Amino acid sequence: MSARTKAGGKAGLAALALLGLLVGGAMAGLVLSATRQGADVAGAFDRWLWAAARFTLWQAALSTLFSVVPAIVIARALFRHRTFPGRTLVLGLFALPLAIPGIVAALATLALYGRAGLLAP
Repeated sequence: MSARTKAGGKAGLAALALLGLLVGGAMAGLVLSATRQGADVAGAFDRWLWAAARFTLWQAALSTLFSVVPAIVIARALFRHRTFPGRTLVLGLFALPLAIPGIVAALATLALYGRAGLLAP
């Protein structure tokens, strides 16, 4: 294992530890806040609430799985086969979701505040 790989692993572990600390701290703050203010703790044990939480976590896990696994396969294929026809088109299509929100926001701003926009003076 090279020094660069070890450094990357240590940086990854440090980032993961920081993320865990932030999430854990936020959760601890929520629990302490709820118990200090005399909140109705029985509401946290409601069946409907637990069912909704389970469904949300299950949906998030499946969405992550169905997004990340194909993305890893496609990324490896794009990395290994750098000269196939249409590679530039595929990469451009994958970049579209990053560009479209900015374009839509710019067009909406132009439509509202432009010379003939809805909120034009």
